[in-house]
Amino acid sequence: MTSHAIALLIQVSAANYADAARHLRDGNLSANPLALALIGLAAYVLAGCTAEQITLIDVATGRHYSGPVPADLAEYLERFRRGERIVDDRKFALALTSNDD
Repeated sequence: MTSHAIALLIQVSAANYADAARHLRDGNLSANPLALALIGLAAYVLAGCTAEQITLIDVATGRHYSGPVPADLAEYLERFRRGERIVDDRKFALALTSNDD
């Protein structure tokens, strides 16, 4: 089987961050600013994200893409979980491969 690769540059806005923080404070333990940023791309859905691994689903094909979480994104998400306020937009580069071919 041949795996497919994708590379994404995802921008998480300060508004995405603030909305996700509000959801987290309201008790949604799955809140994640990255999920809100992906909605803007309308092509990928966040299927899972740990400190080490991220998985996206291609909406059109249903293909799952996984790969390591870049250090800058891991730090950003850790700051989010700690409730730190971040007011600037951020961009994160992801390099993922399909795992269900």
